Amino acid sequence: MKALVIAEIRGNRNAVESLREIIAAEQADVLFCLGSILSGGERVNRWRTVREGSEPVTPPDPVVLEQEKEDLRFLDYFFDTLAGLGVPSFHVPGWYDAPARLYWQSAVNHEVIAGKVQGVHLAPALFGEWVVAGFGGRIVEAESHEDYYVIEHPAWEAEFGLNFIRRFDRRPILLFHETGLPHEAMHRVIDHFIKEFNPQFAFVTSPDGRVEDRRVGRTLVVTPGRLADGSYAVVDLRQETVKAVWAGT
Repeated sequence: MKALVIAEIRGNRNAVESLREIIAAEQADVLFCLGSILSGGERVNRWRTVREGSEPVTPPDPVVLEQEKEDLRFLDYFFDTLAGLGVPSFHVPGWYDAPARLYWQSAVNHEVIAGKVQGVHLAPALFGEWVVAGFGGRIVEAESHEDYYVIEHPAWEAEFGLNFIRRFDRRPILLFHETGLPHEAMHRVIDHFIKEFNPQFAFVTSPDGRVEDRRVGRTLVVTPGRLADGSYAVVDLRQETVKAVWAGT
């Protein structure tokens, strides 16, 4: 049972097109996507300006509205591609995938139509012997909640929101985007969730785009790198082994 784990498409159509070839070459049975399908563009630049307080803006923001049509087309293209892969696909949004309502508009439409494409942000899905769940967007230690320019939530919200996992007698597979912290500090936040919920696998991106796997107790933690750069990971869910594909290899 092989899983393809991807993240950070960043609006790259070639990266999306490569999924068909990768699924076939790796003989993957399931796909897990950790978000940042969109590139962010001027919307993210606007967020940085707003956050600095130099230009207060109240939604709807013309910059966001200008970008929405293009972003929605890309989201539809991405989810259309997942629906055509012929394997179950599970996903959470990333930091760049705002406004959140736009992301979920496309995601839910495809879930209803395709069935095999499922968003698991605070929404568990059964897959074989596992329950798949996750928390998307950037998880931050500060008291920050944003889903219009970017998607980020405080860590307490993620922990509180994932408590439902305790109700299942199946071992979890948890999907996270990233923490917005340096890689080593990110371990501290993610490791706390792992100790709380004891998943068999935790898939999470890294702020610096690295590819790695490590053990936290009984949990295999896999960081797949950026698909936009050609990186991904293939995880054997039975053997608990990882094949990491780095950009350029």
